[in-house]
Amino acid sequence: MVPPIIAITEALRNEHLRQVDQVVKRLIEAYGMLYRKLGAQQAALVAELETLAEGGAGKRAYLRRVEALLQQIEAEVGRYAIYADQEIQRAAREAIDLGLKHAAREVQLSFPQWAQARIMGAFNRLPVAAIEAMLGFLGDQSPLHTSLVDQFGREVAKRIGDKLVEGIALGYNPRKVAYALVREGLGEGLTWSMTTARTAQLWAYREAQRASDVANSHIVQGWVWVAAKDSRVCLSCLAMDGTEHRPEEVLNDHHNGRCARVVKTITLPGAAPLQYPTGYEWFTGLPEARQRAQMGSAMYDAWKAGKFQFKDLSVPYEDKVYGEMLRAASLKDLLGDAAKEYYRKAA
Repeated sequence: MVPPIIAITEALRNEHLRQVDQVVKRLIEAYGMLYRKLGAQQAALVAELETLAEGGAGKRAYLRRVEALLQQIEAEVGRYAIYADQEIQRAAREAIDLGLKHAAREVQLSFPQWAQARIMGAFNRLPVAAIEAMLGFLGDQSPLHTSLVDQFGREVAKRIGDKLVEGIALGYNPRKVAYALVREGLGEGLTWSMTTARTAQLWAYREAQRASDVANSHIVQGWVWVAAKDSRVCLSCLAMDGTEHRPEEVLNDHHNGRCARVVKTITLPGAAPLQYPTGYEWFTGLPEARQRAQMGSAMYDAWKAGKFQFKDLSVPYEDKVYGEMLRAASLKDLLGDAAKEYYRKAA
């Protein structure tokens, strides 16, 4: 049976994820308008490139036309980036507000009803503006703002340009090259903006909760890392699931990460301690076929052979916006060159 506080945390997390999805949906709709607008430009490019190819105009004319299109792409994607930046800033502020409300709600429901009024009377409620000021990634000079407003359009155009030039060098058909432009170049741009929007909101929400926990350390003793244990969960999150942390520690989940923290409050006389099955316990309770599918055969065989421990599956990486984050380790991360033998056997 899932402990009540775990069920509460998961319900609140799902409420926040629905809010996140609404923001992402708006960004997809805006990007779709951009996609359709550039689609007309792309169709004109295809026709012109084919005419250039048939008339023997050569690569110089081709490149001039491509350059003009790339300038148009950079301008259109740049306008979308300004909208996305404003949307993400607004959504992050809403995430901070929701995170503070949820932090208070979790603390309140951690106690029996008879004690809640007394506990919450001593609870410190923080203003949203204080958390926003603390979160450096929301400022106008932050790497997040710069990467969106100053670099996003240029980066998308550059990637598309590189693909087009590569197509010329390899002698691909103009139609094939131009459609690769939309599928890969603009598709990558949409994926990046969706990841940016999701991660900014999730990080703001969790950091608001952390600030609340620190401000209420007379009530909050720490927190427990809780992963969304389903078919989508990554091995890093499972390795961290169930680990205990101090109030000031950061829940540094990876980009798009859905993990949450379960607050650990002071214990009242007669209260039962939190008992929670960890990610390791959940994973080892799965059928072998499911374990192998989730890990991959090579990693599963190495794990069963005792070449690494389950806790080693989470490794840090550095992000220019959020600092240290955690991701799932690869078998090469864990074993170095010795991983090749397990990959060979699995193949």
